[in-house]
Amino acid sequence: MNNIYRIKNDRLEVEFRYSPTHVFSSRFETIGVVEQVTLDGKYKFCEPEQRLPGRVTCNGVGLCGEYSWDGLAAEARPGQNFPKIGLGLLRQRPEGGPYHIFKDYEVTLFPTSVELAGDSARFTQDCIPCMDIAAKIEKTVSLSGCSIITNTTIYNLGQRTLELGEYQHNFLSLDGLPVGPGYYLQIPFDGNIGGISGSAYNMSDPFHRISGFMEARGDEIHWLRDMDGHGFHKETEPQDLHPEKGRFWRLTHIDSPLSVSEEFSFNPSRLVVWGVEHCICTEVYVPINVEPGERQSWTRTWRFGCHSGGDV
Repeated sequence: MNNIYRIKNDRLEVEFRYSPTHVFSSRFETIGVVEQVTLDGKYKFCEPEQRLPGRVTCNGVGLCGEYSWDGLAAEARPGQNFPKIGLGLLRQRPEGGPYHIFKDYEVTLFPTSVELAGDSARFTQDCIPCMDIAAKIEKTVSLSGCSIITNTTIYNLGQRTLELGEYQHNFLSLDGLPVGPGYYLQIPFDGNIGGISGSAYNMSDPFHRISGFMEARGDEIHWLRDMDGHGFHKETEPQDLHPEKGRFWRLTHIDSPLSVSEEFSFNPSRLVVWGVEHCICTEVYVPINVEPGERQSWTRTWRFGCHSGGDV
């Protein structure tokens, strides 16, 4: 179904989820999807979106990205195609309307190629022209010490301005530690970090929010209770984002030597913190606005640390 693609150095091994023919999801991009990160041959960080059978899922995993331009679907009549940048052409559903993340769409994958070179991988995707939209994406994933560095460039080859956002969902844990007391997440640029206190919900009733599971302490989120049977979701809009205070987030646990952080090169347009019992996802959006014939580039760096290994 999918080929095994790996890159590694003396500290990290990275396994990609990639197939030129199989559709894993009608939501997430297909290039540079990191299915698992292993540090020093034993510590793992990536999780599937959901573990429990029967739960609604988009089949995300690990360092898994999405290009969001949901309004395009509403421009397509039932049965017509619309582009999902980073993935393929999606066929509009019989009921029409905006794109919905939890609905299945028929997908024609965009042509993609990959070149491996030991400790790096280069992905190239050519979007099939549709609705006057055409683009090319180049994404290089490389390793440096305990870091994964992604450099992404999107080229506008069509007639319409590309107006969308890209984010990495970051389905992560610290070597499988369940989400609960001991975890803390530092987000210095989040001016709405206090909103986390009322962000939890029971998985059987996701529209009813509950307090008492998490709280903000300064620029950190701390977990107060186990998340068994619960999720959490908090959004921060542009007016409450302050990248001048630090373009990074960092996840740690009081009982673990491990940590993971992400640094980024751009001013974010949105922040979402989401998770369930087994993973914590910090989603930082890059705003994309590219005129025809132009291009835009950005960089993300994840650092995987272990105190006992001398790297944090």
